[in-house]
Amino acid sequence: MKSIADFSVLRIKDEAYDIVIKHDGAWWHEGVPIKRSALVRLFNTVLRYDGEKDEYWLVTPAEAGRIKVEDVPYVITDFYNENGTLYLVTNLGKEIAVSDQNPIEVCEDKVTQMMLPYVDTGGGLKARLGRAVYYKLIDTAQEKEAGRWYITSAGQDFLIGTINDDT
Repeated sequence: MKSIADFSVLRIKDEAYDIVIKHDGAWWHEGVPIKRSALVRLFNTVLRYDGEKDEYWLVTPAEAGRIKVEDVPYVITDFYNENGTLYLVTNLGKEIAVSDQNPIEVCEDKVTQMMLPYVDTGGGLKARLGRAVYYKLIDTAQEKEAGRWYITSAGQDFLIGTINDDT
């Protein structure tokens, strides 16, 4: 993914757009939830991530402006298995095949500071597994190392959590 600086032909807004993607994946504008799902899907098509600065941008051919994302832009709300591959479904309906190109990684949630599974959705954009999906996946996981639980997708094992017996 290019740095946002690579879009130098764009008119970059000095101020951020007053858009926030909340921890639950809901999009807000000027303190009010955006209720039109078609508008959220449209904004989503121009969402970019600048990993160098840890900033999210809406980038169109004419201009670009920063937005705030509380944790990550997407939440995984569903999943299914097909021919040995785990597919995760985001709150916006995007399906991600868990593989070496889109691995699951356990990272710290910026809001709760809990270690939770995330998946790369492409372009540096990530999705966090929602609680219900996480618990359902734990039911299908296997303990392959002491206290470390994995799911298998596309012939590879992916860590989805650790359980400490010291509790």
